[in-house]
Amino acid sequence: MNRGADDGVKVGQAVVSQGYLVGRVESVEKYSSQVLLIANANSLIPVTLQVSRGTGLLQGGLTGLIVHSISADTQIQNDENVVTSDLGEEVPAAILVGRVLKIISSESEIFKKVAVSSPVEFNKLEIVFIIR
Repeated sequence: MNRGADDGVKVGQAVVSQGYLVGRVESVEKYSSQVLLIANANSLIPVTLQVSRGTGLLQGGLTGLIVHSISADTQIQNDENVVTSDLGEEVPAAILVGRVLKIISSESEIFKKVAVSSPVEFNKLEIVFIIR
């Protein structure tokens, strides 16, 4: 990014595009900064399923965005919004991440996992905004 410490950018700040979370600031220099996208397998963001109120960890990867570690008794609804959780120390709560696409865990698993869809095309990002 072409914004850095001189512009008030700090490590951990949320980065959004089109109103959706796309990542968080990973490192900052004087005039630039690096963003770790939520589509990256190294990214873990605490999130909440907005209707069922289930909480979990959002992680990216080759198979897309996945929320894992959701309590087994959570009544997940298809298409419910996924938002950032207030359990995270860096990213503010209630930033839209996407929608539940489908439940991908089996009934025998201790925790539930869901696939999440985002309208953001991560490979075509050009303009993003930092939430300070």
